[in-house]
Amino acid sequence: MDISKLPEKLNEAILSENYEHLKKIDKTKLLKENFLGAVGCIPVIGSWVTGLAGSIMNYCDSALFRKIFVFIYELKDTTKKERLKFVKEVEETAEDVAGNVLCEMINRMDNINKAIFTANLVKARINDDISIEDFFRLSAVCERIPYSDFRYLKQFEDEAMIDGGVTEILYASGALIQRTIGDDENKYTLSIIGRKLLKFGLSSDVNLEVKNVTFIPSMEFGEID
Repeated sequence: MDISKLPEKLNEAILSENYEHLKKIDKTKLLKENFLGAVGCIPVIGSWVTGLAGSIMNYCDSALFRKIFVFIYELKDTTKKERLKFVKEVEETAEDVAGNVLCEMINRMDNINKAIFTANLVKARINDDISIEDFFRLSAVCERIPYSDFRYLKQFEDEAMIDGGVTEILYASGALIQRTIGDDENKYTLSIIGRKLLKFGLSSDVNLEVKNVTFIPSMEFGEID
C-alpha cells in the first residue's frame, strides 16, 4: 500500500475548511481497528484513505492512520486561520513542511492516546498557552514516556519516589527534576516541562510553578587526615 502522499494529505487536511463535519463522527469508532467506516467526514485524508482501502493495509499503516485520524478529530474546534498560523510556525521552526514534521511526530507515538495529547499541545500553542518551541519539547517528552506511566505524573506534583523503574523513566524523559538528595532515598518533582505536559497535554490541573533547587537535608564534613 503506497502511503507516500500521507504527509501531503495531512497538510491539506489540517488546512481544510471542512471541520464542522468532524463533529458528526463518533470518536469511539476512530479508536477501534475497523475505523475505516467512520472516516468519511475527515477532511481530505479520509476520502483518500477510503480510496486506498482496496489495497493491502498492513498493521503499521493501519496504526498510523488511526493516530492521524484521532489527531485531526481533536482539532475539530479550531479554525482554519488558527491552524494555518500553527502550520507556518511549525515550518519556520522545523525548517520543513508541516505535514512531514507532524506525520513523523505522530508516527513515533507508540499509543493512540498520545496522538490526543499531541493535538492538545497544538491547541495549547494556538491558545498561546505554550510557545512553539515548547510544543516540540513537550511532544518529544511525550514520545519518550511509556503510556502506562503517564498516570504517575500527578503524584510528582510535590515530592515523590516511585519504585519499579517509574521514577527513573520519567526522570530520563525530562519530566522530573531531583528535589531532595537523602541518605536513604532521593525525591523527585515535576520539572516545568513535566508540569506543562501534564496541564496542556493531559488536561490535568497542576501548579506550573517549580523551584529548580535541590535540597540536601544533611551533610557532614569530617577532617581530612
